[in-house]
Amino acid sequence: MSPASGLSLYFFLIVFQLYIAIAVISIIALWKVFRKAGWPGWAAIIPFYSNYVTFRVAKMWGGWMFLQLALLISSYIFTLFLPWHAKYLGETIVDCAIALCMIISLIANFRISRAFGKSVGFGIGMMFLPFVFLPILAFSKAEYQFDEDDYYE
Repeated sequence: MSPASGLSLYFFLIVFQLYIAIAVISIIALWKVFRKAGWPGWAAIIPFYSNYVTFRVAKMWGGWMFLQLALLISSYIFTLFLPWHAKYLGETIVDCAIALCMIISLIANFRISRAFGKSVGFGIGMMFLPFVFLPILAFSKAEYQFDEDDYYE
């Protein structure tokens, strides 16, 4: 084993441990946020159900999760059937679908931050640095404020 490969293995292990630590912290924080909002905490570890509960905590229709999933899957499938000279169109469609999914997630984060009495900037932070802002939300004294007028069925 050369010294370079040993160093790259060491670097990989450091990055992997950091990733695992961030994932565990994010799951614990999401668990606490769900519990504060009155949902079961175990929903944080179930892949698609956690997205559904996230939209429900944001007082949004749970079907937004399916819309995001359908947008991404259909845009990728659409690109498979395009002729080779239209691949740029397919990439543009995929990019637009990803941008729309990010906008939907940003709206959900704004609504979650507002439901806990936080600012719009906090919602932006939840979108781009969730491993920092979710624990702040989870372990702060912020309480979930459910208002029927803000709820979309």
